[in-house]
Amino acid sequence: MRETHDPGGGVLLPVADVAAAAFDPSGAPRDGVTVSRGEPFFQPNGLLALVRSLRERGCHHLLVYSGYRLGALRRRAAREPAVGALLAAVDVLMDGPYVAARGRHQVLAGQREPATAARRRGATGRFR
Repeated sequence: MRETHDPGGGVLLPVADVAAAAFDPSGAPRDGVTVSRGEPFFQPNGLLALVRSLRERGCHHLLVYSGYRLGALRRRAAREPAVGALLAAVDVLMDGPYVAARGRHQVLAGQREPATAARRRGATGRFR
């Protein structure tokens, strides 16, 4: 989120390099990737390129954390095609803001407060 991460910080890397590092066959076997920290949906085009590159490398499971609620992302998708494409491509979305005041009652190794919803795409291809 903008209040916890400097949007101008970090290092620029080609998407292919990030995907290759995440799915490097010399490391431990893996079939999925979790995208978290900051706000992945601040860069929907870059995230979509990463998701597509990971899928090309055999990534079968993609989980993305977002501080946005699903409803807000769906509204953005109406005007930002990359957001809609991401919602169609991601397997699990952990949506909802991080609230530090709620303490250490964490979900899935600690990114969000207990009210965060894990949403899986159903048979219709939409999140429930």
